[in-house]
Amino acid sequence: MPDKTKDEIIEGAIGDGLFGASLGAYLTGKNKRILAAGLVGTAIGASLKVQDNVKRLKMSFLYEENGVVYRSFPDGSRRFVKTIEKHKLEIPTHFTIE
Repeated sequence: MPDKTKDEIIEGAIGDGLFGASLGAYLTGKNKRILAAGLVGTAIGASLKVQDNVKRLKMSFLYEENGVVYRSFPDGSRRFVKTIEKHKLEIPTHFTIE
């Protein structure tokens, strides 16, 4: 069976994330939060799939840790890329999704 294309991998990750988040929201009875849970689940699911594929392909990748962007290499080493500027964006602690 041929390897999946990048687009197929990304579509699968998004689908898996949405399915998992929707199922979790349904089982916990938090149906009003399905959209937010779906988005978070999709991001997490896609991130995990990307990490698995990056490791399998022995590629480097970028990640953020405490406001600093690093490039991680297959041998486990990492290199500083840049510091992310902090923005003063105020996000409300409570909101309603309709």
